[in-house]
Amino acid sequence: MFSQEFLSLCQRNMSPEDCAEVAEAPAYLIGARAPESFRSDFLRKFVAWERTFRNELARLRARRADRNEETFVRPSQRSDEAARAAMSCFSVEDPYQAELMLERERWNAIERLSSLSSFDLDFIIAYRLKLEIIARLDRFAMESGKEGYKALYGDIIGRASRTVETEMRGE
Repeated sequence: MFSQEFLSLCQRNMSPEDCAEVAEAPAYLIGARAPESFRSDFLRKFVAWERTFRNELARLRARRADRNEETFVRPSQRSDEAARAAMSCFSVEDPYQAELMLERERWNAIERLSSLSSFDLDFIIAYRLKLEIIARLDRFAMESGKEGYKALYGDIIGRASRTVETEMRGE
């Protein structure tokens, strides 16, 4: 929701080329290929960081599953800082906490790589990527809330049926 409103503002206030880069930024992070060149220097750096981050996670998962690491790796520039962040996230045992840590590392990288940006294209793209992180975390909260509700509801229904059975038997 926020992202669509934000993109509408971008369409009204930015050049079509800049707006296209803002709109496509999240897709560059997960796509098989990134453009040869970027209008945003920040986006170029962050795509390299994210690719290294994902590649390192893929390597670690492949090692754990005793599979060929290179099958899951995409071409990218290397970021040692992203590799260290991936190793750190991979060591977290709880899946929910690991996902939170992944998003925290992404947020920190965005902050670090866009720190010298004022209200320019780099800043706007960084803001767009932060909106994507917030939306993803919001989906986690909603999903975990639904799961918690289902578990609580199931527990209540289970207790209610056991209570009815006990009362019917005269216990």
